[in-house]
Amino acid sequence: MTTRYTGMNPDGTGNLNDMEHLKQSVRDILTTPLASRVMRREYGSLVPDLIDEPMNNTTRLQCMSAAVIALTRWEPALPWTPSTLSGRQEAAPG
Repeated sequence: MTTRYTGMNPDGTGNLNDMEHLKQSVRDILTTPLASRVMRREYGSLVPDLIDEPMNNTTRLQCMSAAVIALTRWEPALPWTPSTLSGRQEAAPG
C-alpha cells in the first residue's frame, strides 16, 4: 500500500501511516456518541448507546447498521467487505 497519509499519533508516539490512520479514525467514529461533540453534533455513531443492550439478533443488526451508517458518512476511504458481529454469551445467573 502506497502511503498517502502521514499524520500524528494521538498517543504522541510517532507518526501514522494510511492503515494506522484509518484504524484510529474508525475507532474514534465508533466510540464517539452522537451529539457529544460541541461543534459537530452529528459526528459519531449510535454504537455506544447499544453497548449495554442484550446481545440478540435485533441488537446485532442495530449495531451493524449504526456502524455502517456512521462509517460511510465519516470515513469514505474505508474499503467495505462483508462482516459479522459476534459477542460473548453471558452465563445465566443462578
